[in-house]
Amino acid sequence: MVMEYQQKKAIKIVLWTNVSKIEGTTFSLQSVSCSKNNRLSDLMNFEEQTFLPISDAKIYSATTNELIGETNFVNVNKRHIIMIAEAKK
Repeated sequence: MVMEYQQKKAIKIVLWTNVSKIEGTTFSLQSVSCSKNNRLSDLMNFEEQTFLPISDAKIYSATTNELIGETNFVNVNKRHIIMIAEAKK
């Protein structure tokens, strides 16, 4: 079986939940379901994807901003995201 590669756009992000702030990289896929602009808002509004995959994540406490941990990959349920923005490069 041959798998077709989908073009990805890396997006550096910072997001907040009730308990944490996460900095890392997510990826938007070019597909017929998403806008060709591949904006962060398009990725958040893509209803078929419940979780937001984040690579090279740094996780901080939302209250103290203390680094809790780092991981190569974390999946965040989009329902728990309070705020998200593209990070400064």
